[in-house]
Amino acid sequence: MIDAQCNSVTIDGNTEVPDKQSPAGSRTIKTVTAAVFVYATECTDFATYNKLSEAVAAINNGTHKGNISIYINGDFTETATVTLNCSGSGASSYTGIAIYPFNGNRVISCSLADALLAFNGAEQ
Repeated sequence: MIDAQCNSVTIDGNTEVPDKQSPAGSRTIKTVTAAVFVYATECTDFATYNKLSEAVAAINNGTHKGNISIYINGDFTETATVTLNCSGSGASSYTGIAIYPFNGNRVISCSLADALLAFNGAEQ
């Protein structure tokens, strides 16, 4: 347990600033073992997922908003194209999204005829 102020966290050279820098009470620091984890500046600020498709679905339904960082922490297989909706489409609302490998190079396997990642409304 830790009870302290946290002004920033640096992961693979990327600095993130938490929304709540001086929370009251103790916090437990845990190791992330999920294949994908997400930091966002609005709404749910941190969550873990088994695949990129699950993280993107959460962004599309408004779970994560603002400036969003997606970290690929493990290898996995996607079985369908992952579609990211443009910000403002439905519940999605973000100012930027970045995807980074974490803990070395990562492999997302797929055997799709189409692209692994599609952007719905990118032409807007």
